[in-house]
Amino acid sequence: IEDHPIGINENQKTKRIYVATQDNTGIVVIDGDTNQIVTVIALPEKSFPQSVSINEDLNRVYVGLNGRNSLVAIDGKTNIVQQEIPIGRGLIKSKYLPMFNRLAVIAEGEPNLFMIDPETNKTTQTIPLSGNPSRMFYDERTRDIYINFYKEADRVTILTQNKNSTDFEVSKEVSVPYWDKANGRRYVGVAVDTKRHLAYFTSSRNNEVVIVRDELDSQEIKKPVYYATILASGEVRFAPIDQEELEASESLLSFMKKKTFSDTIQHHWEYRVLQSGLQEKPPASPFQRLLQMQVLLHDSNQFHRYRLNRAGP
Repeated sequence: IEDHPIGINENQKTKRIYVATQDNTGIVVIDGDTNQIVTVIALPEKSFPQSVSINEDLNRVYVGLNGRNSLVAIDGKTNIVQQEIPIGRGLIKSKYLPMFNRLAVIAEGEPNLFMIDPETNKTTQTIPLSGNPSRMFYDERTRDIYINFYKEADRVTILTQNKNSTDFEVSKEVSVPYWDKANGRRYVGVAVDTKRHLAYFTSSRNNEVVIVRDELDSQEIKKPVYYATILASGEVRFAPIDQEELEASESLLSFMKKKTFSDTIQHHWEYRVLQSGLQEKPPASPFQRLLQMQVLLHDSNQFHRYRLNRAGP
């Protein structure tokens, strides 16, 4: 794709991929099954599109037009622009929240969060923020919205839905490592694996990808834990504890492949490695722990559980 592709998103229901191209002021539509370009959706002149968000329920595409300080809604079936929605100055980003049936929108030049009803494309709420927003994240576990700031890389604003209405309100302003620095300065791109709860932060300054565990603390606020770094060479450097767990699981897998089990145990087995909190006092090393390896063997009626304990290192 030529013409400076800069934003991308996918409708997983229709298998259509939408790419914003700044220089051509258009949206390239790609068939996800064939990887062929289907069409290019024309946008008004001097649009400078960048961010793309998808409403799969309505098959609608939302594109932030930085050059026009607006957001356009595009019909995903006809590829026709339905409406242009004025937002405000600066880089515009949006995210559809299916749990609330709302489109959350921010603009770097406006210290506000705009909530839009996708049925009417009307703004239902304008929430003042304490600075100019940079990025917006949504946590499906807590249903909270996180917003960091362009010029302040040490805090995030957390917004929660009011229990007595459909409106959102600012609940906390805290410092959250990694997330509060994902504002285009320290980390440029962010991708989240919601199934494994891993977040990937791209660092153009260091030419690497930093991976953290997307965990929650006792107050259900994001508590990232460093996991690994992917270098430009392809080398992966794990945190020491995760490298040990990886080696332990690989050793167990090798053991299971070599072992002959009873004929009464049928096919389909799986394994998992669980780390307990037990340690000798005082520990001989910071990595000393009990690795409890549980092999779960399946037959048609019951589980046969074998346990292999190893104190390490």
